[in-house]
Amino acid sequence: MPDTQRSALAACASVLVSILVMLSIVQCGGNPVAPPPPPQVAVSAVSLSSSSTAVGSAIQGTITLTVAASTGGATVGLNSSNPAVATVAANVTIAAGSSTGSFTVAAVSAGTTTITASLNATRQADLTVTQTQPPSGATLLSIGLNNPTIVGGQSVDGVVTLSSGAPAGGAVVTLQSSDTSVAAIPASVLVAAGSTSATFTVTTRATGGAFQLTISATYGGVTRSTNLTVSGTPPPLALSSVSVTPSTIASGGSATGTVTLNQAAPSGGTVVALSSSPAGFVTTPGSVTVASGASTATFTVSAAATSSSRTAVITATLNGTSQTATVNITAAGPTASFVVTSPSGADTCQLTSGGLTVDCTFDGRASTGATNWDFTYIVVTTQTNSVTTGTMSPTFPGCGFFNSNFPVLTTTQIQMQVRLRVRDSAGNTSAEAANNNVRITAGGAPGSPGACGYSF
Repeated sequence: MPDTQRSALAACASVLVSILVMLSIVQCGGNPVAPPPPPQVAVSAVSLSSSSTAVGSAIQGTITLTVAASTGGATVGLNSSNPAVATVAANVTIAAGSSTGSFTVAAVSAGTTTITASLNATRQADLTVTQTQPPSGATLLSIGLNNPTIVGGQSVDGVVTLSSGAPAGGAVVTLQSSDTSVAAIPASVLVAAGSTSATFTVTTRATGGAFQLTISATYGGVTRSTNLTVSGTPPPLALSSVSVTPSTIASGGSATGTVTLNQAAPSGGTVVALSSSPAGFVTTPGSVTVASGASTATFTVSAAATSSSRTAVITATLNGTSQTATVNITAAGPTASFVVTSPSGADTCQLTSGGLTVDCTFDGRASTGATNWDFTYIVVTTQTNSVTTGTMSPTFPGCGFFNSNFPVLTTTQIQMQVRLRVRDSAGNTSAEAANNNVRITAGGAPGSPGACGYSF
């Protein structure tokens, strides 16, 4: 072949190769060709270790994926078309890097069902459950609860017991609650191979009243039942009230506060926080503890000294809820105090002026808050005098004031009772102060009669 022909053929071959390369990477329109997507994880098959089994038995199921599960694993949904015949878990997770996973099918009663596995595809396997007695010959002996009475919202453990050891693969005991809206239990519990018992949990909801339920178990053609009482759920522990008695406290005085719960305090007691406002009017402890089993507790409310009436609020708080009580503090009232003085000695009065006066003075100036002093003195009759100076010298109507053995007439003295009440500018009256041991003497010389003829 001439060289010119060889050159032409080589040029054509080069152009053809370039066209083929461009076609391999360019689509019509000039966009790059996307790489093929990775293979999708899906269920490629589901199988059972046996297509038939006996009531109360458990068999193994196997799921096969199209490719190994990626990071995080793959969750495959499971379903039994007839859960009254056989039950399965809602799903099974196949570990990352694995393409197979297993699950358990529990045979509940005689019949047929279809087990379906779903993940981007569904695959099914059929199962027939017969009433054949399990190979071990074991039957259900009993079912029990560790507490037959519980409060709504609590849980209780139950136990099923077989007459003998469970067969290879274990024994599936079906469970049933007479009212699943109050007490929920698993559909079944597996007694491990060779074991005679297994536990399960009954979960109840909070209720407003009491319920009587039946919890049942079935295995090997035998059904056993036990009773469960679910009592009404008590309301949450809360503070019902706080009160102060009396609700009006005198300046500087005190009262008793009481906190009340809506139910008895639990074990260990309950701490109720206390405070008062405005600050400085009354004081309380920072908290009070309601003892276990009690629903009330008391504390002391102390009023500050004040010259004007005040109002304070006591606040008790428990679990974020507060109750309050109002306290009134009255201003400090007047107080009465006096002494009897004379040249004859303390608490001694000597008759003068023929028994009309005595040489002593009633001095009430130690009283507080007083603008008026009301003195009362008694021997036979009663005399009352009101003064504004705080002091007074008593007078008598005459010797007849003393002519009696009341309250005491001796050969040396007559006993007189002196009392004092004071009033402030607002008319508030104090409590009464009294001295029952003031002595009156006649003032005569020894052996000679004194005033009113008394010889003492």
